[in-house]
Amino acid sequence: MDLPKIIWSLLRTLMVLFPTFLNVDEEYFELDLLEDDMNVNVHVQEDEHNRDEGGGHNDQVDAVNVRDWFEQEVDSEVKWCLALNSVEFRAASEFQNLTVLSTKRFGKGIANLIREHMTANHKAFNDLRLRIVYNDAKYQLEKSEEKFDVILGDLPDPDESGHNHLYTKSFYKNVVKPKLKDNGLFVTQAGPAGILTHKAVFSPIYNTLKQVFIYVVAYTALVPSYGDLYGWIMASNEPINLDAEQLNNTIGERIRGELRYLDGPVIAASTVLNKTLKNSLMEETRIITEENVTVGVVRKRGVRNYALVSEI
Repeated sequence: MDLPKIIWSLLRTLMVLFPTFLNVDEEYFELDLLEDDMNVNVHVQEDEHNRDEGGGHNDQVDAVNVRDWFEQEVDSEVKWCLALNSVEFRAASEFQNLTVLSTKRFGKGIANLIREHMTANHKAFNDLRLRIVYNDAKYQLEKSEEKFDVILGDLPDPDESGHNHLYTKSFYKNVVKPKLKDNGLFVTQAGPAGILTHKAVFSPIYNTLKQVFIYVVAYTALVPSYGDLYGWIMASNEPINLDAEQLNNTIGERIRGELRYLDGPVIAASTVLNKTLKNSLMEETRIITEENVTVGVVRKRGVRNYALVSEI
């Protein structure tokens, strides 16, 4: 195969595997009023457990057991639904539709769903060392009297959806850091870390943690289902040991069975970043605060995240 055909084959492969890279439908943004182009409905639905055994409607359903649901269409055949306590406020202007909702907690429902249907997690749920707490992460850490060896933050990316308070400098400084032991380690997921996506949240989170902790190490891995590199960041006030041989020894001592992906060399290698990412992390100046949350990705209106590949 001659060189032009090889290059074209590689490009076609990249377009199939990583459509986001070649179809620019996202942009970095300063958080501001965004025009709402989504369909929003609030409707009433009977709880599933209140239907009679034959599957028909039960006219005697107590009104207390009938819930209001918030429904938002986010894409073709994709809807976001939340059970409501109440609709606090609704208004519309020439520029924006605004709905303020008081929603029911859904963390326990998700955990029970995983416990019942995801068999790979059964051993973890049955481990006597496991304690599950259903609560706001910030509030729970603030009131905890414990100090921890490791705190992991696996949260949605900071953007206009409202999880930003768990990525701020004050959260890391006043809540996370005091709850770590002297040699404790904090690790957080930090969003997309690809060549074209890492400036959205990855580099600002890194720089925010640098304001609080002495030692901060970023690392990445390819997540095929997302079609991009994703990033995580470790932070501590003690040096972070990433010796591959020692990591292998620790895995052997503490892990029962065989890991299918991770070993010491893979963990160490994941912290080696390409020059583009390294330079961005060094040059990043944004710090995430409650007053200045200016990070994230917003999709352009009317553009789908697809790339069209045709046969030649």
